[in-house]
Amino acid sequence: MSLMDIETIDNAVIGSGPAGVAAARALLELGLPVTILDAGRELPVAAAKLQAQLAGSEPEAWDEGTLEALRNAGPEDHGDVPLKRLFGSEHSYHFDSRVNADDASILGSFARGGLSNVWGAAIMPFSDSDTCNWPISVAELAPHYEAVLDWMPHAQREDDLTQRFPLYSTRRQPLRLSRQAQALRDDLSNARSRLSDAGISFGQARLAIDGCRYCGMCMHGCPWDAIYKASDTLDDMIKNRSLYYQGGTVVESIVERDDHIELGVNANGNRRMIRAERVYLGTGVLNTAMLLYPLLGRPEFRIRDTAYLIIPFVRFRNTADVQQEHLQTLAQLFTEVTNPSISSRNIHLQWYSYNDLYTTELRRMTGLAYPALRPFLNRWLLGRLWTAQAFFHSEDSHVISMKSVNDGRAFRLSRINNPRTSIVTKGLLGMLWRYRRDFGGIALGFARREGLPGRGFHAGASLPMAAQPGPLESDVYGRPAGLHRVHVIDASVLPTLPAATVTLTVMANAHRIASQFHEYGNGNA
Repeated sequence: MSLMDIETIDNAVIGSGPAGVAAARALLELGLPVTILDAGRELPVAAAKLQAQLAGSEPEAWDEGTLEALRNAGPEDHGDVPLKRLFGSEHSYHFDSRVNADDASILGSFARGGLSNVWGAAIMPFSDSDTCNWPISVAELAPHYEAVLDWMPHAQREDDLTQRFPLYSTRRQPLRLSRQAQALRDDLSNARSRLSDAGISFGQARLAIDGCRYCGMCMHGCPWDAIYKASDTLDDMIKNRSLYYQGGTVVESIVERDDHIELGVNANGNRRMIRAERVYLGTGVLNTAMLLYPLLGRPEFRIRDTAYLIIPFVRFRNTADVQQEHLQTLAQLFTEVTNPSISSRNIHLQWYSYNDLYTTELRRMTGLAYPALRPFLNRWLLGRLWTAQAFFHSEDSHVISMKSVNDGRAFRLSRINNPRTSIVTKGLLGMLWRYRRDFGGIALGFARREGLPGRGFHAGASLPMAAQPGPLESDVYGRPAGLHRVHVIDASVLPTLPAATVTLTVMANAHRIASQFHEYGNGNA
C-alpha cells in the first residue's frame, strides 16, 4: 500500500455511541477537527416504515393488529433476560461470531448511536462515596456532567436524592408520573423517616427524554424519538464543518507507531488504512477489548459488571384501568439502598409500573387459560403489578473472564463467581420484605430473574484508570499502559462500576478525557 492510498486525519473517534459523541463534542468545543469512524448500521426499512406510520397519526388511531404484532415480535429471550427491540428490530445489537459465551453475555453494537437506541434512558451521576478510590473525583467530573446535560435533553425533579446525587442542571421539567407511581411515591413519602433510618432513599426517575406524548410505546421504540439517542447529538454535530462522519466503516485493527496510529478499516467491504494523530476508542467494552488485544498482549481481560435482577412486585393497593392510562413506560421511580447490614456499597433500584409487556407475559404464563382469566387479571392484578430492576456495585457482582482463543481469532466469555452477589441478593429481598408495609406491597423474590453477567449492559472496568497504571490499567486520560496515542473513552476505563446508572458518567468521563488531555496532558503525549 502506497502513501497515496492512506488517508491521514488528526483526531479519530471510533464509535457513535454515548461515549463517542461526548468525546467528539468536547474536541469540537476546543476547535479541533474530528473524524468519527462508525459502522453506522441504520434502522431496517421495515422498522423505519413502521415508526413513520405510527408517528403519522395519533395513538387513538393506531391499528390494534399492528400493535399486537409489534408486542409479540419482542423482546427476544436469547436464553436470558429478554432484549429490547426497536420497532421489532434487533439492529442495535451486534452478535459477534468470534465471541463464545458460557455463562456470561456482553453484546456490542454496530448501530448508528450504539446501544442508546434501546437503552432505558435512566441518568444518574455517581456520588462521592461511589468514586472514593478513583484517581479522579466527582468534583473533576462535575463540569463535564454539566456540559453533557447542557445538550442532552432530560427530565428530572429536585427531591430526596438530590443532596447525594446532584442534578448538575438548572433544567427540571419532570415527567408526569403514572397513577401507580403517584400512589407508591405517596406511600414512600409517608414512611420517609423509617426508610431513611434503614438507609433507603427514593425519588423520581431521571430520564434522558424530551417531548413525551405518553403513548405507552417506550418499550418498543418512541415513534417521535422523544427518548434521547446518541445519534441525535451526532446529527447536530454533523452541521459543524470540523466534523467528518464516515459511516459504514468498521475498524478492524489498531497499531501505534511513535508519531501516529494506523487503523485498518473495512469501509463498506473495502479494506484500507487510515493514519491518525490520536484515537479515541468508544466502541464498548467488548469491541474495545478485542481491538486492543494485539496491542496489550494479554491472554485474558477481567471485565467487571453490575449484577442485574428483575424482581416482580405486587402492591396491596389496586390502581384501576391502567391499560387505558396515557403514560410513559420507562422507569418511574428510583430507590437507593445504603445499608451496611446488606452491603458496604449502594444498591440501585428502578421501578416500572404498568406497560403492555406485562399483558404479553401473563398471556404466556397462563397459556390456554388466559381468555378465561383475562377479566380477573385486567381488573385485579395489572393495577398492582410492578417490576423492580436492581443493580449492585461491581464489588458485589460476578466478574466476566474474556480469554482469547487461537491467538485472538476468537474469544470466550465466562463467569467468575462472586459469593457476595447471592449474599446481597438475599439481603435486598429481606429488606423489601421487612419494609413491605412502607412499600405497600410484596416483592416476589421466588419469581426474580437474574441476568447473566453483562446482560444489564453496565459492564466495564476492564482497563481501569489508575494514578500509576500497571498492566491492563489506564492513566487518567484513558490511555492503557504502554500506549500514548490511544485513549479508551467507554466504560472500560471506569475504575469500578457503582450501582447507579452508568451512561451519564461514561459520557462525562469521555468529555473530560477529550477536553482535559488537550488542555493539560499534551506534554505527556
